[in-house]
Amino acid sequence: MLYFTGNPSQTSKISHRYDFLDDIGIIPKKNVTMKHSARGFPSNFYSINKDRYRGKLISNENNLKKIIVLGDSHSFGIGVNDHETYPYKLDYLLEDFEVMNLSSPGWGLTHQINRYLTLAESFDAEIIIIQFCSNDPGDSEREKSVIWDNVNSKFLKVKINNSDYNSIKKLIAKVPFLFDFLEANSLIYKKLKHIYAIYLLDKNKKIAANFTGSNEIDLELQKKYILLLDNFIKKLNREDKKVIFIDVASQLKSFNNEIYNYVIHQDKNDKVKYLNVAEWIPEKLHKENNLGPIYSHYWGNYSNKWIALNISRFIVEDHLNKKINWFENIKKLDLIDNCFKYNCKKIIY
Repeated sequence: MLYFTGNPSQTSKISHRYDFLDDIGIIPKKNVTMKHSARGFPSNFYSINKDRYRGKLISNENNLKKIIVLGDSHSFGIGVNDHETYPYKLDYLLEDFEVMNLSSPGWGLTHQINRYLTLAESFDAEIIIIQFCSNDPGDSEREKSVIWDNVNSKFLKVKINNSDYNSIKKLIAKVPFLFDFLEANSLIYKKLKHIYAIYLLDKNKKIAANFTGSNEIDLELQKKYILLLDNFIKKLNREDKKVIFIDVASQLKSFNNEIYNYVIHQDKNDKVKYLNVAEWIPEKLHKENNLGPIYSHYWGNYSNKWIALNISRFIVEDHLNKKINWFENIKKLDLIDNCFKYNCKKIIY
C-alpha cells in the first residue's frame, strides 16, 4: 500500500544509487550518470567516473598542481548539476590547478581519510580542502574504515563492522530500483524508515550524531573526531600540504564546540586555515533568495558560486601571494552558467 504525495521534499529520488563496499562503506557506482529528481523540479545529473568520484578523471601525468576536496553530500553537490558544484567552479577559476572532488554523500572523516590514503595521496596535491557537517562525527563511527594506530603512528584501514545499520545500506545497494520507487512515492515507507533509523541510532547511542540538551554533539564523538582529525592534519603538514577547513552554515561552532575550539587553535598555529562559509552566504540571505533547491541541500548553485570565489581568492592571494581580479572571476562563473544554459560547448570538460 502506497501513499502518494506531491510534496517535492518527499518525492526526491536518486538513481543510480550507491554501492556499499566493505573497505569504505557507501560510495557512488563506477562510470554512471546519477539522476536526481523531484516532482515539480528539473532533474539534476551527477557524472561519476571510473574511480567513483564526481567530475572529470584527473590525470597524474601533467604538470598542473592538484587540489583535493574531501567532504560529504554538500561538497559532492547534491541538488546541483556538475558545473554548479563549487569544486567544478574552483577548477575553472584556478588555471594552474586541477581540482579532484573526492566527496560523497553520507561520508564522515574516516571515509575521507580512507579515500585520501587509497586514491588521493599518490597525486601529491598541494592543497587539501576538508569540509565539515554536524553529522560527520556520527557518520565516521557508523562506517569506521580507518583507525589511528598509536603504536606505529599511522592510519590503518579496517573492514567495516556488519551492524544493523550497515546491513540495511547493503540491502538497498543490492535492490536499488525497489527503494528508488518507494523513496519517491510512499510516505508510509519514508515514515517506517525514519522510525527504524531512530531505533537503530538509539540502540547505538555512541554511533549517532546525538545532540545533548544544549544542542551539542555528543562530547565523546567530538573527541574521537578530533583524534582522527589531529593525526590527519599532522600527516598532511608533514607532507607539506596546505589544509583548508570549511563547514556548513556555521555547524562547527553551533553544535561541535570542542571540535570548533580545536580547529581555531590549529588555525592560529598555521596548521589549518579555517574559512567560515557562513560569512559568504548568510542563512538570512539564503532564505530570502531561495539559494538552494528546497528538496535538497543548503548549497545551491548560487551558494557554490560564492564558496568557489572566496576559496579561490584565499588560494591566490594568501597562499600564492598574487593579486586576484574579483570581478573577472565573477564574469567567468556567470559564463559557465550561460554556456550550459544555451548549450555552449567551449568550457565543458
